[in-house]
Amino acid sequence: MELNYSELFDDLEVYENRAIQYPYIPLQSPPKPVIRKPNEAFYVHLQDAVQEQYPAFVMAYRRKFNAKTTEQRHQRAEECRKHFINQRVDRLSSRLAKVALLTSDYHAKRNNSWLTLRNHSVQDMQKHLHKHQLKLMMRVRQLRAHNKQVQKRSELLRYRNYLTRIALQHDEKRKRIGIF
Repeated sequence: MELNYSELFDDLEVYENRAIQYPYIPLQSPPKPVIRKPNEAFYVHLQDAVQEQYPAFVMAYRRKFNAKTTEQRHQRAEECRKHFINQRVDRLSSRLAKVALLTSDYHAKRNNSWLTLRNHSVQDMQKHLHKHQLKLMMRVRQLRAHNKQVQKRSELLRYRNYLTRIALQHDEKRKRIGIF
């Protein structure tokens, strides 16, 4: 059977240079059945078919199932479906358990790192506050000592001023009296 591509391609070069490597061969359709008169021998062969089993070529393409076998098939299919669903649920639950374990580990590590960071910052702040308090206490001590010194000096100055005033008054009194 010769294939004719002249209808598909206007130019023969386009056909020869096309991208397909292998020629296209269409599938042949099955031969059309020839309608003949029924064969009497066939009916004679099937005359006693009720007592014995049908030959394989006479059996119908789809077997006929009775209610019992269909019910059994449905039960087996339901059991297979349940078994498949149970396996799926088990797989998913195991995956979810793994995910839960991983997330709990992650959150535990994260919380642990946050706690260590918080403890570290609290310790740093306590050290800073302690140093600051020590500096403040030293400054207060120095200020108190300075205040005491200033107070002593001011008392000494007052006493000196008092003595100088008394001495000046005494000198004036002596000058008035004329002792010197």
